[in-house]
Parts: sequence; structure tokens; C-alpha cells
Amino acid sequence: MAINKYIVYVMECHQMQIEVEAIDEHDAIEQAQGGNGQWVDNSLEFVDSLDSDTWIVELIEEGDDLSSLELANREEYTLNKIKELRTILDGKAKSDLRLKELTESALVELNAELEIIKNEVWASIGSEADESDKDV
Repeated sequence: MAINKYIVYVMECHQMQIEVEAIDEHDAIEQAQGGNGQWVDNSLEFVDSLDSDTWIVELIEEGDDLSSLELANREEYTLNKIKELRTILDGKAKSDLRLKELTESALVELNAELEIIKNEVWASIGSEADESDKDV
């Protein structure tokens, strides 16, 4: 298993307010589409994220294959990634709701990976104990 770095282009829907002079609502829309009017208070508000199947993912760095790492190294790597994400969560993510959600999601996945690693460690300890019983 390799951990790669990606940029995910999250497609979002935003709204902005444009003040126009028009005869009716239809004309108001045409005026705004035509670039007429004035942007009100530099408004640009997040409305929603589009479905994730519309998002774009770009691989920016291929990671090392972790399956070849010893369990202790995988555990250390995972713990370091968790620390990095917690730092992000405590910093920038406090003011950016979407970043906070993505960071928390990544933390959940890393904690699940850490549990898998711990189970593999316990399984390997158990198999070593079984082998030593056979030697007696």
C-alpha cells in the first residue's frame, strides 16, 4: 500500500449578489448574465459542494509502498501523519469549515489504519508465541 499525495479539486456552488436595474425578473437575470450591475458588498457565499463524482483528482507525488515497511515503521508513519493533520486542524481548519471536514475525515481513516497496524502487531506476537510453544 502506497500513500500518495493528491490535490482534490472540490467543485462547489457559490452565490453572489449583483444589483441591477431591470424591467422585470427575467430582464434582471439577463442584465446580470450580461455583466451589467454592481457586485453587492463583495458578496460570495458558499452554497453547497457538488457530488464527488464531479471532483477532479490530480496525483502530485507518488509515495512509498508501505506494505514493505515493518509494522513499527508503519505505525510511526501513521502517527506522524495524524500529528500533521491535528496541527492543520488546530490552525487553518478552525476558520475553514470544508478544510476542517476533510481533515477530520482523514484523521478517522488514519486512526482506522493505526488500529489495523496494532491488530497486525498483536497477531504477529501471537504467532511468535505459537512458534515458541512448538519449540518446547
